Amino acid sequence: VHLNAKRTKAYIVSFPRDMYVNIPGYGKNKINAAFAFGGAPLAVRTLENITGVRMDHVVLIDFDGFTSLTEDLHGVTVTNKTAFTSHGFHYPKGKITIAGDEALWFVRERKQLPDGDLARAQNQRNVIKAIVEKGLSAEAISDPGTFVTFIGNLAKHLTVDSGLSDTEIRRAALSLRLTGKDIELLQAPISGFGSTSDGQSIDVVDTAKMAELANALKKDKVS
Repeated sequence: VHLNAKRTKAYIVSFPRDMYVNIPGYGKNKINAAFAFGGAPLAVRTLENITGVRMDHVVLIDFDGFTSLTEDLHGVTVTNKTAFTSHGFHYPKGKITIAGDEALWFVRERKQLPDGDLARAQNQRNVIKAIVEKGLSAEAISDPGTFVTFIGNLAKHLTVDSGLSDTEIRRAALSLRLTGKDIELLQAPISGFGSTSDGQSIDVVDTAKMAELANALKKDKVS
């Protein structure tokens, strides 16, 4: 997530899990292997290596936390591009409101989607945006019970780096001038698909566009 200096825009950038990149100390591999090999620290080093941009902070959330968050918000509404069914839940095309396990399988399903993992990542970005938008909405903030439950549950299921103190979180939150319309969703650029010498399917990094993204992040010109 990149917040602009004026705190009027937020950009959520997802990196496809099969992106074939250099993982420091391990050589070329799919980007999700970085977390498997070395947890959050190596995932951060890998992202910093790709973009040349310092990652200020890290936030992790697990599946249980994600499920509980959507329940605490009494569901979140997203626009579903492709109708599909997963684990007993049916997701029609158009606007849908999802919560709990229904929300979890919406963001985990890929095999039923025409663009596979890329479409799944798009669904994940859309749900994250919906959670942030509803969590910061006037409706949630004006209802003390809903907001306290949302923040309390968020804290319970998040893991953050040691530098992200309560003071820093509060300072960042109070500096935001955002609505849902101010959150932009992006995918890190790939030029296509390929395979490794041992037959693994990979996403090929678009090096020119990645350099453009890196430069935009450095200079706060993602817009």
